[in-house]
Amino acid sequence: GDGDGDGAGACAGDELGKGGIADIAAAAAAPAPTPAPATPAAPAAIGTSGTAESTYYVEGMESMDSETYARALELKLAKQQRERLARMGETDAGRKASDNYMAWLEGQSRSN
Repeated sequence: GDGDGDGAGACAGDELGKGGIADIAAAAAAPAPTPAPATPAAPAAIGTSGTAESTYYVEGMESMDSETYARALELKLAKQQRERLARMGETDAGRKASDNYMAWLEGQSRSN
């Protein structure tokens, strides 16, 4: 009804237009509208995963199992560390640095 209690007035079908139930059926059968194309993502920030700049990105990682990925990542990070140390002029790194430290400690203990 129309809310005045007399039983007369518009029914639900009249509010939808002339077709009423037919309009609902036609709308349900119609293909869904095509969504608007997605806007391109902004370039990823340095250090985010999935990009070449990412700390955790390894070329071909999509096809690696977890052990292969872990080893490839370890090698990549070791290479980056060697390059960083070379840029800073450090030549003693890794085992060589610890050997030199131990020799230094021995020298300290002898001088005391």
